[in-house]
Amino acid sequence: MREILHFSSEDCRPDVTDIVRSQGMPAGQDLRPAIRETLAEAMAIFLKLAAPIGVAADATAADFQRVFEGEGRNAPDTPLGRIFPKARRLVLYAATIGPAVEQRISALFAEHKYDLGYLLDAVASEAADRAGGQVERHYRSTKYEVRSTNVRTSDFALRTSLGRRYGPGYCGWHVSGQRRLFEVLKPEEIGITLNGSYLMQPLKSVSGAIVIGRPEIHEFAPEFGFCSECRARECRVQRRGSIDD
Repeated sequence: MREILHFSSEDCRPDVTDIVRSQGMPAGQDLRPAIRETLAEAMAIFLKLAAPIGVAADATAADFQRVFEGEGRNAPDTPLGRIFPKARRLVLYAATIGPAVEQRISALFAEHKYDLGYLLDAVASEAADRAGGQVERHYRSTKYEVRSTNVRTSDFALRTSLGRRYGPGYCGWHVSGQRRLFEVLKPEEIGITLNGSYLMQPLKSVSGAIVIGRPEIHEFAPEFGFCSECRARECRVQRRGSIDD
């Protein structure tokens, strides 16, 4: 089933700690009053202008295989290639905070208001990820079918399932995978388009797959050929909650 999901700006509002972390500042660092004031202004602009929205659709393993293969440019071995066949549910998604915030960022830089523009950009980037998180939460709270047995999941199965997001451009899934993902999702309906370089517009958009299954299927060591080029190493961090959070 394909569905359009609407969220409020407040739903996607990032924490100050997330913004500080994304900018490479030490956790718990006390921000200067001028920075706090500018960040508060950036947050107010975001809350006023953002229009978060998402689109998502369930995918069978066969459908997802086709999307994941994309244009045949993935790494020979990938974490997601090992993980998705073990999933209880696969969901394709795209989400955005809309174009208005980006337009304001561009205007601020044109007006040489660099501090405010920079912090608004940081807020928007974190908020876009949170929009994807809102899609994920929607599916955490939705009952689903265990395809291998064709029966409804028990409460125990729901409690012991974990949903995580994976996206083209990361962990060996080539960014060209966006093309087939867009063919299935048709996110143009919510204002997200794809250019010839597989870059989404608005820029503050996210896309990929939500893979739901037992927690252990998501565990992997960062020992793939492309891991040495990764700066984030977020695979070592448990960032997502269980399906019934």
